[in-house]
Amino acid sequence: TAFSNYTGTLEMLFLNITQALETYHARFVTDDVKDYVEIVDKSYDDIPPKWKGLLLKEGQRTARHIFLASRIAYLLFKTSTEASIVSMFLPPSYKLEDYINKVVDTRHYYTHYNPAQQAKSFSKDELPLINGYLLALLQYHMLTLLGFDGEEVRKKLVSRLKRLVNTYNVTQDVLSDHTE
Repeated sequence: TAFSNYTGTLEMLFLNITQALETYHARFVTDDVKDYVEIVDKSYDDIPPKWKGLLLKEGQRTARHIFLASRIAYLLFKTSTEASIVSMFLPPSYKLEDYINKVVDTRHYYTHYNPAQQAKSFSKDELPLINGYLLALLQYHMLTLLGFDGEEVRKKLVSRLKRLVNTYNVTQDVLSDHTE
């Protein structure tokens, strides 16, 4: 859906992309909690505790499934443990933990509709930007899995994300001019 000319609604595209990221992680990393905890413990023992806390959210070690937040954090960190590169996959003005939590909250809001969760979710106006960033993260992992050079993929995605942000900002400016 994300690569077709018709993506449906922004909400459906968001759900499709988050499901694709979750499925990618399950198939190409692991879908077993114990394996996941072991991978994180062995691969990321030298990162700051705060970042490790994102990879292994509270309760993850004893859970029966891998949390979406843990999967998204892993896919972000798998791009590089360098903060500057990880931040490439974050929309402007978002902190890593807040972004991950908001992706999860938004997915839960649209999947298990609860009006109380709407305030913790991305707004409909934010979804074009968020969908673009999540799609870039998915594209990065798919292209590197296929053997494309990670640095070249990053360069292309940085260029695409800059255009996305510019377009989003212009659109928001135009919309705000019309609502004032």
